[in-house]
Amino acid sequence: MFYLWDWTWMDNMGKKRRKSCEIRIKRRIPRQTRMIQKILSKLFGLTLVADLPRHSTRFAVKHFKGKRIKVVEVGTFEGKNAEDILNRLSVTKFWIVDPYESHNDYSETEPGQTNKVLNKAMSRATKRLSEYPHLITWVRKYSDDALDEIPMADFVYIDGDHSYKQAKKDMVNYWNKVNEGGILAGHDITAQNYGVAQAFVEFCSERNLKPYITRTDWWVVKN
Repeated sequence: MFYLWDWTWMDNMGKKRRKSCEIRIKRRIPRQTRMIQKILSKLFGLTLVADLPRHSTRFAVKHFKGKRIKVVEVGTFEGKNAEDILNRLSVTKFWIVDPYESHNDYSETEPGQTNKVLNKAMSRATKRLSEYPHLITWVRKYSDDALDEIPMADFVYIDGDHSYKQAKKDMVNYWNKVNEGGILAGHDITAQNYGVAQAFVEFCSERNLKPYITRTDWWVVKN
């Protein structure tokens, strides 16, 4: 299980800053976890947050109730979320859409995601997901270009380019790939990614959909 130490502070210019540090705990012990949380909060103002499973995945587990499903993830990075989905849901086929390549628009919203970083992330994802060659199809293309290779699916998770323009386009395009009763979900609906939030609000409003939003995840059910 992955956790994040997540904290915020004000810098000398009065601007709010945020930083996260990931740790991995093999087995969760609630009492000890709560104790650690209290100490971190009191001494350093840190918040211990479970990064996985993501809230939309938890919802999907209850929603699908063991049903065998097809999954698409747009933007996989190191493959942690993909691995978690594979471990928690009854997945029959999983399409991973990620070019692992930087571009101008992406660099503006994710300046730290250089080609060097993305190449390393791809290596880690490939290694992490190497146990599932019979389930995974890798589509190393931008999400717009990959559409013709993606079939209808039950659970589509979007975590790619976080700019408003591309986030909205991905929601619209991949909504058409979701089966009736399926879920379209995504990550990073935060103050730092205002474009994702704006795109999701517009997307739901235009289609009269019921939105689900948590600390970082968003999702809708196609009924």
